[in-house]
Amino acid sequence: MWWEEQAEKRNDGDPSILQGVRAYAFKQAHIARAMAARCAADWIPELAKAGIRPPWTVNYKCISSNEKSSVGDVTGDLEQELIEELYYDVANMLMER
Repeated sequence: MWWEEQAEKRNDGDPSILQGVRAYAFKQAHIARAMAARCAADWIPELAKAGIRPPWTVNYKCISSNEKSSVGDVTGDLEQELIEELYYDVANMLMER
């Protein structure tokens, strides 16, 4: 993902600032993934009703089941997973200090 690539581009400067820049980039990557999942949850069922199946929907196969109850669960689980990963990444960066 673009944000994760940006996290690795800077290597000069104060180490604590660089860690902050990396943490910010990874946070933005997690936010982008959560937004993509939410948009997919909203759009895949509507596109399917119209007979439209774009190739990117395979990335969200569990959402494309068209079951409204599972859509919320999937995005909620994804958001929780992304939050946990973010805390794990930040904790690791702080421990590297």
